[in-house]
Formats: sequence, structure tokens, C-alpha cells
Amino acid sequence: MKGRFEGRAQPGAAIFHPLLARYRRIDPLVRFMIAHWALGAATGVVCAALLLAIDPFGLRQLIAGSDAAALAVALLTFGFASTFGGLVCAAAVMFPDGYFARDREPPRGLKAPAVLRLALARAGARR
Repeated sequence: MKGRFEGRAQPGAAIFHPLLARYRRIDPLVRFMIAHWALGAATGVVCAALLLAIDPFGLRQLIAGSDAAALAVALLTFGFASTFGGLVCAAAVMFPDGYFARDREPPRGLKAPAVLRLALARAGARR
């Protein structure tokens, strides 16, 4: 099965070739974590922008009236990006693909029923 660009140069390959080659050499687990962290960071930036656009608590006017408005926006954006990035990366590591699909499968293997039996135990008296 031939790919669409097999035998031809892929679009943008000349520009990003060194970056792609370096990215492909990274360990797959590290690549997985970086990709999910970047996805979460992008989500955090979008949420920070939406928070400033919607302005639910007058935050935009508060920042606009400040002397350090650019610093406040940068700190808000960085805080959201790092928090969401870490959250998405941790969730991706803790819950791999198919994690929740296992809950729908019937249990496999032999499982002994749990039976509780009370028994008397002798204990010597302390002196």
C-alpha cells in the first residue's frame, strides 16, 4: 500500500525536516508526554483567553486598569497553560487508551468467592 506522498517530498518537509528527525529520535513515552502536555497547554491558553473575553468577574477591566497589564496577562496565561498541561499529561499517563473499555468487558479468569468465617482464637493473659 503506497502512501499519498511516497517517493515525493512531503509538503513542508524541507522546513521541518531537522525538527521532525529530532522529534522521532525521542523515546516514545517522552514523545507521548510532550504531545499531551502541549495539548493541555493549548487548552489552558484557550481557557485563559476565554476568561478574559467573557469577563465574568470584571477581570479584564481590572487588568486593563493596571500598570502591569502585560505581566498580568502573561502570568494568567502561563498559569493556565502549565496547570492544564500537567493535568492532561498526568491523565494521559494514568488512563491509557482502552482503560475505561475494560470496565464493560465481562470478568475473566477463575475467581474464588470471598467467604468470611469467624473463628475463636486463644490468647494468653498478660501478667
